[in-house]
Amino acid sequence: MQKLKNYLGMLVIVLPSFIAAPLAAESLWTRSVDIRDGVPAPSAFQLAMAFKATAATHGIEITVALPIAGSPNRITWMASGPDVTTMQANFNKLQQSPEFQELFGKALTMYENAHDEWWTTF
Repeated sequence: MQKLKNYLGMLVIVLPSFIAAPLAAESLWTRSVDIRDGVPAPSAFQLAMAFKATAATHGIEITVALPIAGSPNRITWMASGPDVTTMQANFNKLQQSPEFQELFGKALTMYENAHDEWWTTF
C-alpha cells in the first residue's frame, strides 16, 4: 500500500508539468572509457577526435569531453538525437564502416572499461 501511495504522490508532483507544457524529449548517448596505463594522453585524445570525425562523415555529431576533476585518464563521447531508435540505427551504420572498424581496433589497445548510458532529456 505504501508503494502505491509513493507512486501516486510522484504522479501528483510530475504530471502537472507534463500537462502544462508540451514535451520536447530528446535522447542522449554517452560512452566513457578509461585510458589504459602506459598510453600517452595525447594519443588517446587524437583517437577520440578521429572517432568524432568519422562519425561526422556518417551524419552523427559527437562531442568529446575530458574531465576537469577526478581521474584525468578518461574520455567521454556524447551524442544526441530525436529518439533512441534513430540513433541506434545511425550508430549501427557507422559501426559497419571500414573506417570505424579500423579505429575500433586501435581503441582496443588504448581504452578500457567502456561504459555506455542512454538518457532522455526534457
